[in-house]
Amino acid sequence: MQPEYQTVGQIHERLLALIRSRRDTGFSDAVADEVLEPRNPFDATKRRPKLAVAVAASMALLFVAVFTYFSLHSGK
Repeated sequence: MQPEYQTVGQIHERLLALIRSRRDTGFSDAVADEVLEPRNPFDATKRRPKLAVAVAASMALLFVAVFTYFSLHSGK
């Protein structure tokens, strides 16, 4: 039996198909794992944000609100 040789394009397509078939990999999953609490495979509830992310988002929102307030009321 002769071996089957494949081109680089064929190997690339097979690799992409393998990566796309896995739902546990990808950029969005990596970001979600860093921002949200660890997943529990036995629990289907939504994951909450990590404490540090919630505090940072609150501080950023507060900064934007204070900046907007003083920007609009500074001319008087």
